[in-house]
Amino acid sequence: MRTLAITGAAGFLGQRIVALARPDFDHVVAIDMAPVPAADGVTPVVADITVPGALDACFAGVDTVMHAAAVVDVRPRPDPRMQAVNVEGTRNVVEACLRAGVPHLVHTSTFDVSFDGAPKRDADESLPYPSQPANQYIRSKIEAERLVLAANAPPRLAACSLRPTGIYGPGDRHRIEALARLVKSGELALRFGDGTSVSDHVYVDNVAHAHVLAARALRAPGNPVAGQAYFVGDHPTGNFYTFLDTFFAASGTRIPDRAIPFGLALALGAVTEWTHALLHPILPSFNPMLSRYTVRSVAQDLTFSYARATRDFGYRPIVPLDEAVRRTVEWVRTAGI
Repeated sequence: MRTLAITGAAGFLGQRIVALARPDFDHVVAIDMAPVPAADGVTPVVADITVPGALDACFAGVDTVMHAAAVVDVRPRPDPRMQAVNVEGTRNVVEACLRAGVPHLVHTSTFDVSFDGAPKRDADESLPYPSQPANQYIRSKIEAERLVLAANAPPRLAACSLRPTGIYGPGDRHRIEALARLVKSGELALRFGDGTSVSDHVYVDNVAHAHVLAARALRAPGNPVAGQAYFVGDHPTGNFYTFLDTFFAASGTRIPDRAIPFGLALALGAVTEWTHALLHPILPSFNPMLSRYTVRSVAQDLTFSYARATRDFGYRPIVPLDEAVRRTVEWVRTAGI
């Protein structure tokens, strides 16, 4: 009997992993702090990955673990949950796998672990980690990925890490809904750069599919996947703002066409970071979205190749771009984003 355990199963990506992985496994243990709806072959479990030993019973008899739980926040205010979940939670997942004898682990990382501030065009996995991560989120995800890859030691534990680009799709509260809220409030009222930069986005089902394929590959003796990290993208989507305009329009809003040059935006991001550093001790609620990281991530080229994932475990997108956009627009409209 093949059993899968998923952390973060109630999350945006986790829910889609549960749905797409189900045919590959006899049983799925869906782990989260929020209960996942029970379904045929799916057992919801409420557990806190930050508590050492809390996952031992969840992983008993499990063939594969997919670790998708994470706190995502690129703003500058320190968040103790990020270290607790992203780093110590990952450590607890790895150690629970080893104690329970789980032989396969697929970790959800992020393309941001390679973010060093420089533009990227079709970058691959040869990129090193940045020596000075731009924010706490990137730092925590680098630590988490290192923990997973360092634990790789087949046949006891075969582990790999997947690095999705900017995930979107129905249920996307982090990117589409959050940005639409900023546009409606007027906080996001300018575009950065000249509109010629290109960014990568990836549809959530394609990311979930990559997890399933990576898990299949880890089960093969002598596979090339164990111990490796892989970027996961899908279809070229062009400029950051142009791509998201479609979803903002579906929500009844739009980022104004006003734009400021990249250099000026970068300078404003630096000033905002310095202001935060000065005010944080006396005004801890001040937590601006604008930073040099956010400017660079939307106004300069950031694209990544998934050729290595195709070569090593046969990854190819299963949902085409037009269908991915159609499904997402329909969700934005029906959800009242």
